[in-house]
Amino acid sequence: YNTALVCSHLDLAAGIASYPELISQFTHHSGSASGPVPVEHAASPVYASRTELWDMIDHSPARCPECEKELELSRWVNQGDHRYMALAKCEEHGPFLYRIRVRHGDDDSWQASRLVYKADEGMVENFYARQAKPRRRHRARSGNKQSQ
Repeated sequence: YNTALVCSHLDLAAGIASYPELISQFTHHSGSASGPVPVEHAASPVYASRTELWDMIDHSPARCPECEKELELSRWVNQGDHRYMALAKCEEHGPFLYRIRVRHGDDDSWQASRLVYKADEGMVENFYARQAKPRRRHRARSGNKQSQ
């Protein structure tokens, strides 16, 4: 109801018409005080299962955002909260950090969004530090509780 009230005061036709221009402004700005600026941002199609989504991620070639040359990605490193990162290096343009966030929809669908950054020395060091950490495995939880 509140959304409908707000929308009744908006010029929706003008907003929809300016949408492509606004998206390009938000995704291609020149700098950010809050962190590095991605050089590429993309969303995957929607998949019916997590396995299908990861098959697409694992079999989609990574490309250099500057020259389009196919790059070899490192192993994906789990950052927690359904976020993963991998590193790739272009011989001509240097290292790039690939980050994805996997989302599970209410309709049981799966989708990923990908950000690609021109990796500076700090990003590369952070990646290797996280990659070196042992992976935390969850213990199986038993339904049986011991009585005290």
